[in-house]
Amino acid sequence: MPAYSATTDNFFDEQKEKSKVKTEIVINFLNIYLNIISNSKWTKGKDIYYIDLFSGPGVYKDGVSSTPIEIMNMLENMKDRVAANKVHLVFNDENREFVNCLNEKIRTHSYYKSIIHKPIITNEHVCDFNLQPYLISGSPIFSFIDPWGYKDISTNLIWSLVKPIGSDCILFFNSNRILQDLSKPNHYDDMKDLFGVEYSNALSFQKNKEMRQNRKADLLLEFFIKNLYCKIKSEYSNYSKSYKLFALPFTFLKDDSVKTSHQIVLLTKNHKAILEMKKVMVKKSNNNAKEFMFDSKKVGYLSFFTREDDVSENFRKLITDMLKIDKSLFNKTFTCESLLEYIDRYSMSVSFSVTSYTLNDVKKQIESLDNLGLIDVQDIEGKTIRKRIPDKREFKFSKKILE
Repeated sequence: MPAYSATTDNFFDEQKEKSKVKTEIVINFLNIYLNIISNSKWTKGKDIYYIDLFSGPGVYKDGVSSTPIEIMNMLENMKDRVAANKVHLVFNDENREFVNCLNEKIRTHSYYKSIIHKPIITNEHVCDFNLQPYLISGSPIFSFIDPWGYKDISTNLIWSLVKPIGSDCILFFNSNRILQDLSKPNHYDDMKDLFGVEYSNALSFQKNKEMRQNRKADLLLEFFIKNLYCKIKSEYSNYSKSYKLFALPFTFLKDDSVKTSHQIVLLTKNHKAILEMKKVMVKKSNNNAKEFMFDSKKVGYLSFFTREDDVSENFRKLITDMLKIDKSLFNKTFTCESLLEYIDRYSMSVSFSVTSYTLNDVKKQIESLDNLGLIDVQDIEGKTIRKRIPDKREFKFSKKILE
């Protein structure tokens, strides 16, 4: 049994609020993902793999189901039975006791007898787990990588899971643990797997006493994603078009402080997946700042400020910054959706994560800018206009926005 098993055992004594939110984000997004990917022209007719390499026992000691059993519950209740029947569940954990418990919970689940593809449950160290049978199938993979710490997590692993067409990964990034171990010699190999050439940059700010822990945690995730992006870029260096990668983080604060505990991040090549995950994350975030965040100390807390206030304050500045950098954008037509993808790609190039702006946020802000005469709506002459900024309406930015 692993040396840290006592710690993980304590973790599974009872479900904390943060774990509940994390599971809900995974389940809610997976439900959407399965319905979309099952009907996508690129993956239609293919099976879908759900892979969890750190599954845990499936249940907390207080009887509450953890993510694997909630996945079974969700599949059993899905209305789209075609999508549900395409799913292959693959669970793994290196803790034998957890695997035995999960095996029992899966086999006694009410959905087990009717599930088309019986779940695969293995007891392997992640470094020994053979992904090849799932990768060579050409099927889309939805992976949930939720390690207790960070051992065995690398850009090679994550990229192999995200690379197949239609594949998305939700990664648990334990920034607080990483900060504690970053400079320890016995963890050097693990850190190099995470950060690659960015490792020296990560070390440079670790002992900066003037930098807040939250900022350090954000930078660690940024350096990891940058390392992942550089790997992808080098792999596709001989191709004429750049390879897209989007990263959408959700931050959890510690229960007893304002410091970051960890982040989960959606990694995907498809911006439509980002749009859908933003809808999920915005409902679970209880923070009004520009990033998605959950603070258990704020559960039930009423704020005088709203998310819309924060979006309004920051959106126009972002737009004007982009227009100042690239004035050719004044000649480009956008829809709200294409603008949001452009903004998110810009954000990825600057900070290696997308914005927290939802499509609904962008629509409201463009309507506001239009009311101020800062938007030139396209092709509306001679038409009866009930709404100037519907989903498909194209527009340009007026140069007056920089005045």
